[in-house]
Amino acid sequence: KNLENKVYQYNTEKDIFDFANITGNSNQMWKLSSTGTQVINMETNTPLEVEGNVDWKVEALADGYYIVKNPRTDEALDCGVAKKEGTPCRTKKTTGKANQMFFKANNP
Repeated sequence: KNLENKVYQYNTEKDIFDFANITGNSNQMWKLSSTGTQVINMETNTPLEVEGNVDWKVEALADGYYIVKNPRTDEALDCGVAKKEGTPCRTKKTTGKANQMFFKANNP
């Protein structure tokens, strides 16, 4: 399963976070908290939680992509394993590979 042009979303039918085609619905929208350290899902109004962590450092890269890191471990949010349905993202050593790159999508 290829994650290109997919977005990480709250799946309202399965009550899990997973990847899907872009619809622009609120379950696929995320915002930074007022402190800039949490990534909040607009549907659930809860922060992105991976491996018990909810605080993130979002770094803009020169090519328009972003990398999201755990500020305590400096590991990157890695969604390579999330290609398998029902498997959440995790953090891993920063490699700069595509499974650690995120982009800002416009509503379709």
